[in-house]
Amino acid sequence: MNSYKLINLKIMIEEIGEVKSQQALSDFSCEISRDVESFLLDKAVIFAKQNVSQTHIVMNYSPIDSLLCFFYDFSSNIAFDSNPPNILQER
Repeated sequence: MNSYKLINLKIMIEEIGEVKSQQALSDFSCEISRDVESFLLDKAVIFAKQNVSQTHIVMNYSPIDSLLCFFYDFSSNIAFDSNPPNILQER
């Protein structure tokens, strides 16, 4: 019987370490968007450790193995421009 689990990547890193977390993500591929694939494989762990974003992954666990099904990410990094364009200053 399969079971699905929602996992916060930052907590995963804290519990099993960065190397094992990266290994768990390493089989992920996305042919539709290489940017999505690149984010998860190259940036998600770094951003989670720096509290730049919160990545959650959904794993499908079966008696034989586990499979990363999908992930989603929330970024808390908001940029503010202290010099807004003139059109906004006039209002």
